[in-house]
Amino acid sequence: MPEGGRFTFAHELAHDFGCKHDEDDRGAPRFTVAAQGHDFRTGVWPFRQQRLTVMHRTGTTDTRIMHFSNPAVEFRNRETGLDGETENAQQLSDAACLIASYRESPFTIDIDGPHRANNQDTYTWCIETDHCAGFIDSIQWEYSYDALNFRPLLAGLCVTNRMPLVENLYFRVTVHCSDGQSATTFHTTLNRNGIPPCEESAPEGPSLQTEVPATRRLSAEASAPFQLFPNPAAAQVHLAFELAQPSEVEIILVDIGGRRRVWRRATYPAGHQSEVLNLSDWPSGYYIVEWRVGERRERQALVKR
Repeated sequence: MPEGGRFTFAHELAHDFGCKHDEDDRGAPRFTVAAQGHDFRTGVWPFRQQRLTVMHRTGTTDTRIMHFSNPAVEFRNRETGLDGETENAQQLSDAACLIASYRESPFTIDIDGPHRANNQDTYTWCIETDHCAGFIDSIQWEYSYDALNFRPLLAGLCVTNRMPLVENLYFRVTVHCSDGQSATTFHTTLNRNGIPPCEESAPEGPSLQTEVPATRRLSAEASAPFQLFPNPAAAQVHLAFELAQPSEVEIILVDIGGRRRVWRRATYPAGHQSEVLNLSDWPSGYYIVEWRVGERRERQALVKR
């Protein structure tokens, strides 16, 4: 809120940056700006009100506005500070880097690897560490297909793994440094639509495939792949697609065990089309949505929350 409080925590914390009360120039250091609180009045007589910035002293009934003294900032058409006289905001800015260096940067880790990948292809993920004062004492990799249940994975600085057929791949890594610090980080690699490997040729090396294979280029019947949204979904999911000409379309949805949950076949006119699938009574988990038109088939993974 902009006014009506005392903002005591912000006030006391700003003292650590060298900010002072109003009319307080006692003691070292001597700053390049007058880092003092400011007071002023707003409104018209007889309704004028006194306004106090965060570092200004207050009495038992006084309140402050949520501003440090700053001649470049106005509150109700009045400057909240005086140039060269009351500039606590400038002091905060000048001291920020000095305060930040009071403590050494903590030990951090990051996972470098693909964020999207083709199913059944092999990729490599590696960790990067920073600010370990000693040496890396231990590395614990874990993986998951649902981001909830993680399993241990034996690996060192890097892990090479094959993407699952349908699910996304989640990593959790905990690293211990010999100086006593430890850190944990997560990484998500999204499965590219859960398309079986027989429909796509595997790329060479760990780089992601960018060219659309011939088996998935647009046919005469369809002018764009279908889309699922939202995904993950809770109560319902929208399936949208575009047809270049009137066509018979099949929509099939199966669960992870291969059981068919939805089957629809209808003839749609040319243009943008959409269907809504009701998921409210379905258990949470992974499903496969298959869309067929002519000789073309498209599949996408769907997550039901």
